Amino acid sequence: MADTDVIKYLLKLEDQMSEGFKLTSQRADELEDTLEDLRKQNVKGKKADNDRRKSVDQLAKGFKVAAAAAAAVGAAFVGMGGFAVKTSANLEAFETRLGGLLGGLDQGKARVKELFELSAKTPFSINGLVEADATLEAFGVNATRVRGGVLDLAGAMGLEVTEAAGAVGKALAGGAGAADILREKGVLVEVTAGMSTAEMTTQQFREALVKTLETNEKIAGGTAKLAQTFNGLFSTLKDQFTVFAKQVGDQDLFATAKASIVVLLEL
Repeated sequence: MADTDVIKYLLKLEDQMSEGFKLTSQRADELEDTLEDLRKQNVKGKKADNDRRKSVDQLAKGFKVAAAAAAAVGAAFVGMGGFAVKTSANLEAFETRLGGLLGGLDQGKARVKELFELSAKTPFSINGLVEADATLEAFGVNATRVRGGVLDLAGAMGLEVTEAAGAVGKALAGGAGAADILREKGVLVEVTAGMSTAEMTTQQFREALVKTLETNEKIAGGTAKLAQTFNGLFSTLKDQFTVFAKQVGDQDLFATAKASIVVLLEL
């Protein structure tokens, strides 16, 4: 009977242990599932961290690009402001200079306005045009009367406009004897049309020179031809920027800059 009790006890103990093993196995499986979930979450977390890191890096790059762009725009505005003030200052100096030659500041302003508009349509800079007019007027020549011929001469003969103005101004003021550059460029032959310069009066020579500049096929149209070259087109393009700079300066920028300097000088 005791053996039977022992056997029953052992069987009962075996059943209990079997249940325990099953429970332990179940718990182990549950633990494994939990660990797998944690691993997956960890992987997701790392991916999210990487995504966040990439987003932050992209944002930082974006800020750097934006900052660089803002700096570039700011520098551009500062640069344009400086160029605008310089352009306006140059034009004011031109007005004063031509005003002295033409008999008054108002005349100087009117002439600079005319030349400024001309510079935007021709392959010659405002600086060159002002210098050319000033040179001609200094020789006692009516620059408005001969300007077109001078520009064509410069374009046709490859001269700087100031050089062409000087050559024409000298010749008109001093006659054929002062026309060295025109002689070197073969223009004098066209002017005299086979006549000896000794046979021409100064007035005849002047009239012949002006007519030659305006009608001679080697010279007339020189400005238009130069305007179609790369250098001519590029010069006209630069003049468009000068026109824009003047428009910026006219918006009280130059007046403000000038007034500020006056205030500083009075301190």
